Amino acid sequence: MKIRITIITILSLLWAGTAFSQTHKPKLVLQITVDQLRGDLPEKFMKNMGEGGFRYLKAQGIWYANAHYGHANTETVVGHTVLATGADPAVNGMISNVWFDREKGRLVYNIEDARYPILTENADVDASTEIDQSQVIASTDGRSPANIITTTFSDELMLMTNGKAKVFGVSVKDRGAVTMAGHTGKTFWFSKPKGEFITSSYYYKEYPKWVKQWNKRKFPNTFNNKSWKLMHDRSTYLFGNDDDQPWEMDMAGFGRTFPHQFGPANSPYFGSYLTFSPAGDEITLDFAKELMSIKGVALAVSSFALQENKLPDTYLNRKALRNFNRKRSGNLLILFEPQYFINDFNGEIVAANHGGPWLYDSYVPVIFAGSGLKAQRIVRKTEPKDIASTLANILGTKPPSGADGEVLYEVTNQLNNLN
Repeated sequence: MKIRITIITILSLLWAGTAFSQTHKPKLVLQITVDQLRGDLPEKFMKNMGEGGFRYLKAQGIWYANAHYGHANTETVVGHTVLATGADPAVNGMISNVWFDREKGRLVYNIEDARYPILTENADVDASTEIDQSQVIASTDGRSPANIITTTFSDELMLMTNGKAKVFGVSVKDRGAVTMAGHTGKTFWFSKPKGEFITSSYYYKEYPKWVKQWNKRKFPNTFNNKSWKLMHDRSTYLFGNDDDQPWEMDMAGFGRTFPHQFGPANSPYFGSYLTFSPAGDEITLDFAKELMSIKGVALAVSSFALQENKLPDTYLNRKALRNFNRKRSGNLLILFEPQYFINDFNGEIVAANHGGPWLYDSYVPVIFAGSGLKAQRIVRKTEPKDIASTLANILGTKPPSGADGEVLYEVTNQLNNLN
C-alpha cells in the first residue's frame, strides 16, 4: 500500500531570514503532510535514515510525540480539512471522503461542485481505470472548496494581508490540494488521464502561462517505460526479503514486487502507476518549483443519539461526536473493531486501509522546525488541529472561524525568546 493514501501526518517547518518572534514573522510557512506515517515510525527507523530529513527534524525540531486525531473517521479529506481549519469534522463539515446528501438523494464526493467545471476537457476521472472509487462517485468534474463550511488558516492569512498573500495548494489528489488552499487560495491537482496539472473555473478562467508551459513540457512522460526500483541492494532494507507476500495485491497490473514497471506513457494506467510511486511526488515537486518562480509566492451510533448527545462518555462515543455533522452525517455511524475495514477498492483485495478511530490510525507525529528553534521532545497529549491555531498565533492572524485547537506554547515560547 502506497504511503500517500492513508493516515495523515503533519510536519510543519518554519523558515525565516531573521530570528523568529512576533515582530519578525516567518516569510515562509511550509506544511508537509505525509499519509500512513504512524507517530512512532520516524524514530523507530531513524538509524536507517540518511542525513537531513527526519534527522534534521529530530535534531532541530519541536517534536510532539503524543499527537492523535480526536475524531472517528481518519480518511484523507477529513484529516486534511482538520489541519486546514483547526476544527473537528462536526464543525468544518468534511465528515468523510463521500457522504449521502439528503437534499440531492445521492452520494456526493467531498469537493464536487457542478458550478465550477475543470478547465481541461477529458481530464476528469476515468471510471474505467480509476482505483480510488470515492472519486468515481462524483457526478460532475467540477471542483471547489464550497463544502468546507468554516474558514481555513489560508483564508485568514489572505484576509490579514488584504489579499496580498500568495496561497497555492498542489497535490496529486484533488481533495488534498483543494482543502489546504481553502476558499481564497489557488489549487492544482494531477490528472491521471491527461498527465497534466489541472484546476477548475472556481480558481481561474484560463490557465496561467506558467501552467501551460509546464504541461507542455510533458514532464510525466520522462517516466515512459521506466520502473520504480529499489535505490540500494535489497539486503540493506529492513524488510528487503519480505517483498513478495501472498496478501499483497497486484494494483492494476503494477506488480507485487520490485521493480514496478510504469510501461508506455500512452497506456491507460500510466498516470495511476505514477501516483502509486515516488514518481508522483517528483512530478508534484517539479510543478511546485515552477510555481515558486512566480513573483511574490510565499507560499454504529444512531444520528438521533448523536444529535441529542445521549451517549455514555466513552472513548469511541467521544470520537463519534466529534465526527458528527447534523446536516451531512448519515442515520447510522458504524465503527469497526481494530484491524477491520470496508474494502472500497472496487473488489480489489488490499492489505491495509485507513479511516478508523483506533490509535494506529489516529497517532501521528507533529513537528515544528526552523531557524532558531531548538530540539525538544513533548509527550503531553496534543492534536493535529492545534497546528492551525499555532500558525495563526505565530503569524498574527485570526484563527479559522471554527478552530478550537490550542496554541502549542512550546513553539511560541521558543519563538518569543529569540528577540
